[in-house]
Amino acid sequence: PLWPHPSGQWAKKINGTTYYFGRWSDPDAAEERYEAERDDLRAGRIPRQRQSGGCTVEMLCDKFLEHKRRGLATGEISQRSIDDYERTCAKIICSFGENRSVQDLSPDDFACFRSKMAENYGAVRLGNEVVRVRCVLKFAFDWGLIASPVRYGGGFSKPKAAVLRRERQKKGKRMFTPEEIRTVLGKANKPMKAMILLGINCGFGNEACATLPLDALDLKRGWVDYARPKTAVERACPLWHETVAALNDYVADRPKP
Repeated sequence: PLWPHPSGQWAKKINGTTYYFGRWSDPDAAEERYEAERDDLRAGRIPRQRQSGGCTVEMLCDKFLEHKRRGLATGEISQRSIDDYERTCAKIICSFGENRSVQDLSPDDFACFRSKMAENYGAVRLGNEVVRVRCVLKFAFDWGLIASPVRYGGGFSKPKAAVLRRERQKKGKRMFTPEEIRTVLGKANKPMKAMILLGINCGFGNEACATLPLDALDLKRGWVDYARPKTAVERACPLWHETVAALNDYVADRPKP
């Protein structure tokens, strides 16, 4: 009844939440634990086995993801964010162990965890991962799962601004010349041409182009009025003649949603 989760655990999704039942190396014990706990989990109760010994890493991750998925249902968080949090929780479980007490985690544990991530991640991704891990552990204290906040020590922090600047400098400036943009526009199909022009004309990113509704466009006046999808900050932008022409060309051929 269980499936192998990338974290190295046997897992099962119950009521929309993924629960972990043991290591790949011992499938019989994982199935036995599942059989003992499934009725409580289906009823929305924390099984007694998981209650003993305080809040474990696995319990924390289960509770945190359950809370975030409720935010997804109400439109307060995106599926992409849920996917990121699920990967982060899998890393936490793999690094600290499912049955480790959250309250027992020490600064040395977090310093080791960060060092392992730094071996494979760039500075930007490492910083994002550190923020997500801290978010999960802050949830434990805020929701009363542990008696006192977790101590990270000085070794579990985002990379410094100077490190981020040096990494950007190594990659060089990420700029398109006017000639390159004109070349791409000459090869692009209608929807891609409209998106490229929205990007250089209005600063729209992928999500803004993908979710832009037609009623946000006033092509007669040459304006777009569309709030940022993530922050809901309002913005309005005058459209160039080239952008209006590209949007009109695409809208005429746009398939019915």
